[in-house]
Amino acid sequence: MHRRAEVPITVGDLRGLPDKETQISKWLDAELHRRFEWRQAPLFRFHVHLRSDDEFQLTMSDACLDGWSVGTLLTELLANYFARLDQKAPPEVPVTALRLRRLHRARERGRSQVRNRKSFGTMSSPVLLSSRS
Repeated sequence: MHRRAEVPITVGDLRGLPDKETQISKWLDAELHRRFEWRQAPLFRFHVHLRSDDEFQLTMSDACLDGWSVGTLLTELLANYFARLDQKAPPEVPVTALRLRRLHRARERGRSQVRNRKSFGTMSSPVLLSSRS
């Protein structure tokens, strides 16, 4: 897991084109064949099709996210988008995302302790995870 990653967002302008659905279908077919580089973050990308001055279509392609993660990611992304449209501050990070980050940090601390044990032959106490994270 990386702390930060640049997420590519590409834009295709379909405004003024007569058959938008055909163009989007062709793009989706090509996108299905685009590969991800497994050793390079992120393992997802976004594309926006501008359909008109008032309408767009957002497509997310991912290599390994589960349904919960996709839902959380899109919820946060769109909440930030609409806040910016309304010239408001972005919403706070949801509690579930904060818990996931804390769990990941605790898990990494546990891995670090295992590496230390292998390197130095010492025993360290286990990491206890609080249900109140």
